[in-house]
Amino acid sequence: MSKTNKRVLFINPTKKRRTETDRVHLGFCLLGSILSDAGHETRVLDLSFLQHVTDAAIIKDAQWHVQDFRPDVIGISVFSFLHRETVVLLRELETIWNGTVLLGGPHFAVFPEDFREFPNVDYVVRGEAENVILDILQPNTLTSNPTYIDAKPTNPDRIPRADLSVVYGNQHMTVFQIQLSRGCNYQCSFCSVHRVAGRQIRSRRIEECLEEIIAARSEFPAISNIVITDDCPGYDSLRLKQFLRLMAQSCQGVRLYIDNMRADIVDEELLELYVAAGGENICLGAESGHPEVFKKVHKGESLEKIRAAAGLVKKHNLLLGLCFIIGLPGDTPERHYHSVRFARSLEPDYCYWNMVVPWPGTAVYKWYEENGTVEDQRNFTTLVNDRAQFDSPICDSREFPKRELIRAWLIANMETHDLLVNPIALPKIMYLSIKYRILGSFLAYCIRLLRSPSKFMAFINRGIQIRWGKIRSILQGVSNK
Repeated sequence: MSKTNKRVLFINPTKKRRTETDRVHLGFCLLGSILSDAGHETRVLDLSFLQHVTDAAIIKDAQWHVQDFRPDVIGISVFSFLHRETVVLLRELETIWNGTVLLGGPHFAVFPEDFREFPNVDYVVRGEAENVILDILQPNTLTSNPTYIDAKPTNPDRIPRADLSVVYGNQHMTVFQIQLSRGCNYQCSFCSVHRVAGRQIRSRRIEECLEEIIAARSEFPAISNIVITDDCPGYDSLRLKQFLRLMAQSCQGVRLYIDNMRADIVDEELLELYVAAGGENICLGAESGHPEVFKKVHKGESLEKIRAAAGLVKKHNLLLGLCFIIGLPGDTPERHYHSVRFARSLEPDYCYWNMVVPWPGTAVYKWYEENGTVEDQRNFTTLVNDRAQFDSPICDSREFPKRELIRAWLIANMETHDLLVNPIALPKIMYLSIKYRILGSFLAYCIRLLRSPSKFMAFINRGIQIRWGKIRSILQGVSNK
């Protein structure tokens, strides 16, 4: 490797047992492609992905990778809910390594001045890094410590193919993520994606995206799941349908998932094409089941559209998912029950009950400034996980205080889906049910579990997997000594 070429280590931090995922960080794979083409050596260390990997032999911490790879540059992806983990990582690097540190990620769209106090941070990229990453690696580009770089949105024709070969642990990848477009032209009151990707839709060529999917599966045959992660995949339903037609023709034998689907584009033709292309599920953003609360979200669709779309999803034997937000402007404990009843009436296969986060620059943030209290959004996780772990809400109002928000959170999770199915968590769930006086919801949860043989067996199998996982970790630790 010449003196001008660099070793670049990208790190995606994680919360232990809280952010496990089967997806590899897409942005790092895109940057890895640019760097590899320019002659740089790249390694992507996605610690959230590695939590999902069951091969204990390959799971190494960041310090091991720094010593093994000997990078010249370390880039860290910063998510607001992983702020604390990023700080810990930076302090650890300061003691073991002396090189160039680059930060980027969606966190800086809402907190653009963060991390100035860290002397070992050299660059902070605000925006999409594809256009600036090569310039940063050039000598003598540092003007201050840190140097903040405002990167412009990437032209869709210049978005590179993801390079999966740079991912540490890529032999365990079964999921390939891809964006057909970036940006969202809707104005939902709670959403900050416009600050991350902009309101203007930037579309990639469908044929180029399909070629990338085919190439990824050819290089890594274990990939059997394709996930479309657009900010707004249905902004043009005709274009999406054309993609599905071509997908069905050229990529057989895969399972297809599309994030962020809107109910108002779901029709018979779309779902028929989706099923033919390997579609497995549709997750709809319902947000709230109360008409007045829903109206203030400004989604540009209706609860009737969501109900109709949910019915079509069930008709085509797809898994139905729903996303709700607790604590939106105008929400109250009484209005929240409308959401729970609405969710139950649609009979979803799974549900996400997110606690509201007032992100700076959103209408929800402005409402809470005027009508409630807002605490630090950093480090907050919006979901209850399968171990019944959750963070205290970071905002509340007189109409919906924190205790009631938590109570609503637990009721919704126990009465509408099964993400809490984890034997280890059962005593904690019972304790919380007593503490928040929701034993009725707990009993309904247990009865629903016992009435369904498949759910009960999933419960038992989960316990066996957890116990065996602990035994395997102990044995692995002994064998490594």
